Formats: sequence, C-alpha cells, structure tokens
Amino acid sequence: MHRTSTSTTHQTIRVESVLQLWIELARSSRSIRERVSRALHHHQPSSYFAVHVRVLCRDRRLDSWASPRGGSTIIDRSLARRIDAKSQDPVLERFDISLEHLLKLEYSPPKIVPHRLVAMIVSQVGSALLHLERHRVAHRDIKLDNILVELNPDHRREEPTSLPIKRCVVSDFGTACTLAPDLKDLMAVGPGGNPLSSMWGNQAHIAPELHSALNHAILAQRSSPKASHRLEIEIDFSGQPVFELGVLAFEIVLGTTPIDDYPASVTDRTTGAVRFKDSKIARIPTYRLGVDQASMLRRMVSCDPSRRPSLEAVLSFFDPHREYRLE
Repeated sequence: MHRTSTSTTHQTIRVESVLQLWIELARSSRSIRERVSRALHHHQPSSYFAVHVRVLCRDRRLDSWASPRGGSTIIDRSLARRIDAKSQDPVLERFDISLEHLLKLEYSPPKIVPHRLVAMIVSQVGSALLHLERHRVAHRDIKLDNILVELNPDHRREEPTSLPIKRCVVSDFGTACTLAPDLKDLMAVGPGGNPLSSMWGNQAHIAPELHSALNHAILAQRSSPKASHRLEIEIDFSGQPVFELGVLAFEIVLGTTPIDDYPASVTDRTTGAVRFKDSKIARIPTYRLGVDQASMLRRMVSCDPSRRPSLEAVLSFFDPHREYRLE
C-alpha cells in the first residue's frame, strides 16, 4: 500500500484488492459508500468491473491492512468524474464475466459442473469471506451474480484437469456491514415493525438464525400497537459466511437452493422462527458431486449453526494442498 498526501485536507490511499477497498468503504462514512455505489451502478461497461481503488478522502483517515492479493489496474477517468474528482479517484480492474453468466453459457442443465471447478470456486470465495471475517465485515449478499471471474486464456476443453476460470472475485458490497469483535451487529426495528437498519441482500442466502432474530423483533413491534420506541436487537453473523457459501455451492452444483422456497417455506407465521431439519436439505446426486463433498455442503447449510463447519475447515476440505486459494 502506498500513501501520499495531496494537501492538508486530502489523503490518497491506494488499495490493492477489491476486498480491501470495500472493507475501507464499509468503515468509512455512508455518504462515501453511497456515492461510489451509485457511480458503479450507473456506469454500465461492456464487461464487468471490480474496484481496486485509489480513494481520496477529505478530512478522514482510513485504516489500512495487507490484502490477500494484488492485481493489475486500469484508470477509468470518466467514472472518476462521475463520482467527484475532488474526493474520489477510482482505479478499476476489468473482469470478463460474472459467475452466473458463465454457468449459463458453459454449464446449463443437464451439463455437470466439474468437481474441480466446484472446489476452486468454493475455495476462492471462501478465502474471500474468511478475509472479510477476520476484518469484521459481513458481505450479506453472496450470490452467483456478485462473483466476478477472470477466464483462463489457456483453458483446453479436451483436457480433464483444465479449468475455464483463473480467478474469482467477490463484488457488490452495497449491503455489507461492519461487525463487533464477536461478529455481532445491532439492527433496529421501528414502531409498527419496520426495519430501520440497512437490510441484507438475497433472502435465500441468509442464515436461518438471522431471519429468526429479525422476524421475532418485527412481530414483537407489530404486536405492541402502543410501542413508540425502536427496538434494537443483536444479530450474530458468525454462522452466516459458511451458510451463504453453502447456498452458493448448491446453486453451482444443482442449479437450485438447498431448501425449496426458502425462507418462506420454513418460517413459522406465529413466531417468525425459521427452522428446518437436515432431512429437508436437497440431496446431491453422486454423478454431480462426490459423496464426501456433498455431505460437506449439506453441513454448511444446516439450520443449526453449531453443526456448520468453520470457513477454515471448508477451505482445508476443498483445497487441502492450497492449490486454488489466492492468499
């Protein structure tokens, strides 16, 4: 990381990874995050972008730390002007395609995603989530469309060991939040049951204990018509990264989520609790994935967070020789 002062009120921070940028932004002010997000959403290039950014931040010092991987960058001056040349100067890395688009093009049903490719994606996305967890950031919207991939130019379809992907990158931190050292965060629900805190992304990728906690608070506020104060609840995100990684893996292998119509199909309307037995989790045929790998994925999406493996255990299982990780 390199720093140079541009004036007494400006500071340049060169961020060498997508993850590091968004961790910086998550810890920065909401106005900075929103301005960067708006510019990225309004900018529609022909290929996908992830941000490896140089941020100019007025009157604010952002903490820095080592990133798991650097990367080549290009400067998009028009986007920099869109944000605000005085306070933001993005440096963008171009990516070829999203994981969702790649799977549709190359592995649409009934085609089978190679086991080694499944292991590679799980390992690289898992290492990204572990990096975020170590810096107390919850992504809260891991899904196929938010994984950008760098294609392997040397891929040979006729070679069984050749993989079409060279690298996976987690993107879109618009719903990310920072966590306390115990990986918890507060969410607020207003009178009448309206959530006041920023919400997470795709409901199908959120762990049941998170849904249950928020649903309980919403129902409590709705059942108290005289309530005039907001209700704050503590949400434990420690089991979320493994759960959302497991859901992502199910979508890669089966093309569906592990529980049909989750979370609506397993939500108690009276209490708001989201519960299901492991027997409800979709079975993965052996021709699509090995028995041990399928068992690991089913454990990752267990309703009971204590039954889920740690991210470290998942990485050790799918990448025991550290062949795929980008650390």
